Amino acid sequence: MRLLDANNLEVVEFMDHNVPKYVILSHTWVTGEEVTLQDMQNNKGMERSGYNKIKHACALALENGYGYAWVDTCCIDKTSSAELSEAINSMMSWYERSEICYTYLADVPPGTNLHESESSFAKSRWFERGWTLQELIAPSRLIFLYDDWSVMSERHDIVDLITKITGIDEAFLSAPPASTNGNLQSRLHAASIAEKMSWASERKTTRIEDTAYCLLGIFGINMPLLYGEGKNAFLRLQEEIMKRSDDQTLLAWYLPEEGPDESGVLATSPAAFAKCKDFIPCDVGMSTPPFQITNKGLRIEMPVSSDDFSDGRYGLLQCRTKQDPTTVIAIPLDSGRNNLYVRSKRPLLTLSYQYWRAWSFTPVNLLPSLSFTSSVAQPPSYTVFLESIPENFYIAEVYPPNQSQQPDPRFIMTGTPEDENQGSSRAALVLIKSLVDDVEPFVVRIMIEPASVKEPTGTESHVDATIRFVETFDGTFFDGVSLASSWYSCTDPKFMYWTQRQQQAYNVNWTRQHYFGKTLFVFEIREQGVDRHRPGWRLFDEDEFTDIQKGWTQSLQRLSYRARSSSRACVRSLALSPWMFTFVVDSLFCRCIPPLGSIIGHIEKHYRRYALGGCVALFLRVYLRYAPWRRLQNLGAYRRVRTNSYDFVLFYLCCKLLPSELLEAILGKKWGELVSVLLGLGLRLVVTGKGTNLTIMLI
Repeated sequence: MRLLDANNLEVVEFMDHNVPKYVILSHTWVTGEEVTLQDMQNNKGMERSGYNKIKHACALALENGYGYAWVDTCCIDKTSSAELSEAINSMMSWYERSEICYTYLADVPPGTNLHESESSFAKSRWFERGWTLQELIAPSRLIFLYDDWSVMSERHDIVDLITKITGIDEAFLSAPPASTNGNLQSRLHAASIAEKMSWASERKTTRIEDTAYCLLGIFGINMPLLYGEGKNAFLRLQEEIMKRSDDQTLLAWYLPEEGPDESGVLATSPAAFAKCKDFIPCDVGMSTPPFQITNKGLRIEMPVSSDDFSDGRYGLLQCRTKQDPTTVIAIPLDSGRNNLYVRSKRPLLTLSYQYWRAWSFTPVNLLPSLSFTSSVAQPPSYTVFLESIPENFYIAEVYPPNQSQQPDPRFIMTGTPEDENQGSSRAALVLIKSLVDDVEPFVVRIMIEPASVKEPTGTESHVDATIRFVETFDGTFFDGVSLASSWYSCTDPKFMYWTQRQQQAYNVNWTRQHYFGKTLFVFEIREQGVDRHRPGWRLFDEDEFTDIQKGWTQSLQRLSYRARSSSRACVRSLALSPWMFTFVVDSLFCRCIPPLGSIIGHIEKHYRRYALGGCVALFLRVYLRYAPWRRLQNLGAYRRVRTNSYDFVLFYLCCKLLPSELLEAILGKKWGELVSVLLGLGLRLVVTGKGTNLTIMLI
């Protein structure tokens, strides 16, 4: 800490444990007239009015028997950001530890009637500045001075007048004669957060960040200074306060009438607390649940009103007004994006304490500030997915490409809440080509536009979708290069014609699905089952026969499609049967081995001698008694069992040795390899039936 030597006006530096007694000067700065630390060290700036204030402060120190004085203009090296940050975080304690604080009011002349409501004292600039708030509260002894440096009054003599001017209760202005460390903060803890914020609600600072930094000492907060962050400084201050206090009056403030319709749950400046002086925490029969800033917003548990509450959605805070202990304060809420609640412009409500038990106690995430949404990952509110296209076709290009970089090309488009808020339509062109050379490609247009009918409750997306085939008036659109070049090379003044009919030989369907509050548009382009290049046929001119013809044609097409699908499913099942067989055998084997091993181990451990002798005796008795009969009567059956066992083992080994690549080919619907597998399966069945050895089967 640096101090001015009152005898020679030299700046002297002291360690915190060795600081002598000193007086301190409180004043308002005059631009261009203040003297800095560098000026004092270089003997410059003596002609400025700020130097005159330094001399008078040192003279007053000597008059009262103190050898040192502290003046903020020249006792802090403002060229060092680290020292400036340390000084601002320590300033409250420096004023508290001073012996006397001389408050120089440069705009109050001698002879002023202090008790007049419109006096120069009541309108002094000193009462309007943000930094002077802690300078008014912290010192144990404060003396006001006129503009000629004569004594005006001490603070405790006019405390009622100061309370009227500042709105600060007398209890926080009447300090004891001797202040000790911790005593000031213990007195300030008696005031709610909203009340302390209200003290600074009408005070101004030169820099926006100082609106928060000048309150660090009032709330006992230490945090780094980041000049240039603007209003974020006050948000940071509130976050630091939440770490040390569960006083929910921090959330009880008013939105300005000329402000936006919604806001974050944290105030942007102390001005929002101008009418909140009487808000205090209240006892509701339970401890205050913790609340804190998380990566999902301000997490808090609070009673929240139901949808049928007449005034809209509200949340109850554990606080009330000083005048009525039977009420609690409710803040207005609106449901925002990403399941975050925002503050509504509706007024605060003072409700009966009975609502605390009536409303559901709900954990909610509140939006700290409107800028907080930029740091929250926003999943797409809707997704366009092209689920299926005709067989032997593939998606060649999407224009404009999907910016979300989805790995699957079937994800055509994704939309965010910002896209919906713009209220405009979005479209994408999809080029679908065939693997067969003589089949022409086609283009479809998928369009997303604002929905005319509101979607079901619980969904965030309010858009609708359409899909059309694309062709120009001459019947072609794709130029063979790309969709982008096709789009920009079209010379038709009407550009293109979006066909309202279905493309011949294809059906287009789409459905809307909802997952976790998000919308998924699923599109399908299916083949009708006929050759679209083949001309249609007509046997009769009458309309009735024409309708019958169309009905039979559609029925046959559906039957043909279902038959093909069923046959393919059967073929795939047959092809997969070897693996199904080995899976069952392996499962049974794995289930039988552990119990059998346990039984054998138990017998061997406890009954080895008896078990071995008993088994040998039983075998000899059975063999000697029944062996001749078995050889005569069941020789053929024995041979059949042996042959079948060999065949079973050989068939199992053959199925087990099938390469996994064939299984992948079957699951991938590679029909050529599927035929090879079926032929191999038939060959194995024939070989197994003849009882050939394993070597021939593997070949």
